[in-house]
Amino acid sequence: MKLGRAIVFAVLVASACGQSSQGAIASPTPDAVRAYTTLIHGYYARYETAKGDAYDFCVAGTDVAKCHDRGVLMIAVWQNLLLDLESTPAPPKLASDDAAIRKHLPQAIDDLTTMVAAAKAADQSGMISAATRYIGDMVPSVTDALHDIDRVWPKE
Repeated sequence: MKLGRAIVFAVLVASACGQSSQGAIASPTPDAVRAYTTLIHGYYARYETAKGDAYDFCVAGTDVAKCHDRGVLMIAVWQNLLLDLESTPAPPKLASDDAAIRKHLPQAIDDLTTMVAAAKAADQSGMISAATRYIGDMVPSVTDALHDIDRVWPKE
C-alpha cells in the first residue's frame, strides 16, 4: 500500500512541476509561435511604407525635409513593435531573435531620433551620421533576427 501512495505522490509532484508522469517537457504550442511570427510579419509592410526612400533622402541624397518625415514614421513603427512585444512573449524557439531585437532596436530608435532632430535643424552632416549609426545598429543584428522569425524580412 505504501508503494501505491508513493507512485501516486510521484505522479502528482511531476504533474505539479509541469511534467507528465513520463517526464516529458512541454514545448511551445504552434499557436504561440504562429502568433509571434504573425506579429513580426505584420510590421513588415508598415515599416516598408514608413521607410519608403529614406536611404535616398537620409544617406545618399540628403533631402532633410523628406528624411525628417521618413524618420518620424519609422520611429513610430519601431516603438509600436516594442510595445507589442511587451505583451507577446517570445516562444523559446524564437527567444534569441527576440532578445536581439529588444537589445538593439532601442538604440536604433535613438539613432533615428537624432537623425530626425538633425534633419529638422537642416544639419545634413548630423543627419547622415545618425542615419549611418541607425543602419549599423540594425544590420545585421535586428534585420537577421526579423528574417529568422519571418522570411518576408530581407536578410541584410
